[in-house]
Amino acid sequence: MPDIIGSFYLKKVASDKLLGEFTNNILFTVSSESCELIEAGDAPFLGKYSSQWYIADKRYSAILVVSFIEHAENRNTKYRLSWFMDEKLVYEGEAMLVDDMLIGHYVSFL
Repeated sequence: MPDIIGSFYLKKVASDKLLGEFTNNILFTVSSESCELIEAGDAPFLGKYSSQWYIADKRYSAILVVSFIEHAENRNTKYRLSWFMDEKLVYEGEAMLVDDMLIGHYVSFL
């Protein structure tokens, strides 16, 4: 079982950035995340992002890859999110598109 289980939302804002918040079973609070587009995909939200977040004044960064979930019944509204640090998968989640936001859950692979 993963050590961290959490939930998040990410909203697209100006300049194709994603801004959002997350929480998990370790934090007991809500933290923010900011993602800068590095490589655009062929549909909204899809692509590769430079992601940054803070926990207790410590800065973390990762590469976030957003893709559609293959074989999903509603392929255009269900997404896979994968966060990589030093090319190693550290978090992975699933999200639904709701009111122009990705809302979902994630787990750790640490």
